Amino acid sequence: MARSPAPCMRQENIQPGGMLHELAAATGKRMVFYCAFGERSAMAVQAAQDAGLATACHIHGGIAAWKEANGPLMN
Repeated sequence: MARSPAPCMRQENIQPGGMLHELAAATGKRMVFYCAFGERSAMAVQAAQDAGLATACHIHGGIAAWKEANGPLMN
């Protein structure tokens, strides 16, 4: 997962040829973004999808909602 917004969310990294775009293409996996409450990660997903990263998604409600739903966390 990538924390967002972060330097990796620069346009050159999410467009074809960019780091995140190429990582998603090489692994064939979804890119899951998260933040504290889901607002910034939603914006990051929109930017990534607008740049053609169709596999981008985020945790609705952020890590706070994930914790409340007893989602697994690593320390």
